[in-house]
Amino acid sequence: MLKSDKLLLRAVEPKDLDYLFEAENNVQIWGLSATLIPFSKRTLEDYVYSVHDLTSQKQFRFIIELVKTDRAIGMVDLFDYDALNARAGVGIVISDDTERSKGNAFESMKMLIEYSRNVLFLNQLYCTIHASNTNSINLFQKLGFVKMGVRKEWYRIDESKWEDEIEFQLLLNSKL
Repeated sequence: MLKSDKLLLRAVEPKDLDYLFEAENNVQIWGLSATLIPFSKRTLEDYVYSVHDLTSQKQFRFIIELVKTDRAIGMVDLFDYDALNARAGVGIVISDDTERSKGNAFESMKMLIEYSRNVLFLNQLYCTIHASNTNSINLFQKLGFVKMGVRKEWYRIDESKWEDEIEFQLLLNSKL
């Protein structure tokens, strides 16, 4: 569990089932995660009660919760965890639109970066972002992530429109 005065990053718990059902089935954010079909409550219940271990599963989801209200407002994921090469991918969503643009994503990511550096001893984090997602691009650049490249026409937007994906990387132990 990672905690600041405002936010708590914690493991998924059974009490999160209704929150996950709403968040994962929000079609407005499906494009960010390449989700194509809704999740059933049963599928999410199986997930909630499954083993959540970064080492064996190579991924871990943190629920972002407001400390004052104990209300889940988003999720931050570590994925593609590679202990040998000391790196992992990261993704974040503030699914509660009333909690966006309040610094919650920035604060959550700062906690995750410190955890990745000081507990997991990772050397780097990386992420990929849709070129049109300027809020996420600005967030990750503000956190020190550097643009490493562009994958052209990586996402199909509709039958005739494509969007690029931008790759970002943060070296956690760099002296630069």
